Amino acid sequence: MVVLFTVASVGAGCPICEDVYANFEKTAALLKADKSASKVHFGVILHDPRNAKVFEAIEIKTTPAMVVFNFPPIKQKQLLKGNIYFMNSDIDYSVGALLSFLNNRLSLAIKERMNTKDSIIITLLLGALCAAFVYLLKHKDSLIDTFETLQGYVKKREIWLMVSGCVFVIFMGGVVFSTLHGAPLYVPNSDIIEMFVNKQNRYQYGLEGFIASALMLSSGLMIVALVTVLKNKEFDSSKKMTVGGLVLGLFLVIYYLLVVMYTYKTPWHQTQSIYPPDSYIKGPISADHGCTL
Repeated sequence: MVVLFTVASVGAGCPICEDVYANFEKTAALLKADKSASKVHFGVILHDPRNAKVFEAIEIKTTPAMVVFNFPPIKQKQLLKGNIYFMNSDIDYSVGALLSFLNNRLSLAIKERMNTKDSIIITLLLGALCAAFVYLLKHKDSLIDTFETLQGYVKKREIWLMVSGCVFVIFMGGVVFSTLHGAPLYVPNSDIIEMFVNKQNRYQYGLEGFIASALMLSSGLMIVALVTVLKNKEFDSSKKMTVGGLVLGLFLVIYYLLVVMYTYKTPWHQTQSIYPPDSYIKGPISADHGCTL
């Protein structure tokens, strides 16, 4: 049995709920008319006080949501009181399914069975790794010297600042979101901001996230630089004013660019209300995974 958990189909102020409900009804009608199809039952449970415990027991946190129910033997673990049971659907964990997932998500073309050329390349790579391992075992002293050199770099705060900055830009850039949603890097346009910034609230272009995260990182670095300049004992007052003024000017430019991006993406922010419109918070939370702005 396939059950749709949703709010009232009409007049609930949830456009996506209405669309899913309509398509759910069409699918149910098509399968009912198809005599050759497997027997599948469809049902709808609306979110209201009478059904609140059902939503809570099955851990439905957002609507719309669909759950596949089965009626296994009584020995199976009972989830709800009464005659309703829940059992996970069968998931294909085969090599073919995993490769299909990777190919679809990462735009690859990995085959389940490699041809002769691929097999030779893999064998050569494994051989090279084994040879490198044997070489390192025979030259342990040089390896230790290299490790000590790297250890000296690790102790430097500047190195950690660079590494943490790169990590911040990459993670805040929404790589996961762009990969899952197939977001293009940019869209050719005569207007610069329209080229790199997607105006829709819950979407972004590939470079948009990196630009926003780089600007946020740069604004923080400008504040650090300003404090460093003002605390520098080697600078006299005039030099502090000059260099500090330049740093502050750069900070204001970066801040201005961030505000331009934000107000372009969220035009409601320019109105008198500080709250987003109702449509902004509708729909499943999974649609926001990886979004920067």
